[in-house]
Amino acid sequence: MNDERRGIALCRAGTDLLLLGFGAEFEVPLETTGGEPEYETYLSFSQYLGSTDTWKMRSGRVEGHDQLILARTEKAELAVFWDGDSIRHQLLGVFVEP
Repeated sequence: MNDERRGIALCRAGTDLLLLGFGAEFEVPLETTGGEPEYETYLSFSQYLGSTDTWKMRSGRVEGHDQLILARTEKAELAVFWDGDSIRHQLLGVFVEP
């Protein structure tokens, strides 16, 4: 079955494969670091992946961890990072409505 859903596959240390964007935990609306926009008004992680158009790596900017930055050009940026125990994501900013 091909539902054209986007996801991220991360391999840590060559042994731990993590798939992001496919479970129910990725359907919850994202929140920004400042709490804006309102929780109910923003995309979920899965929806965000479907509209991501650029990515880049950034060193040590969120809680001292290297991150994968997923961007919706001139709209929003999302950081995805390993915090030592698990993968986390944090919506860094929203520049326009979803």
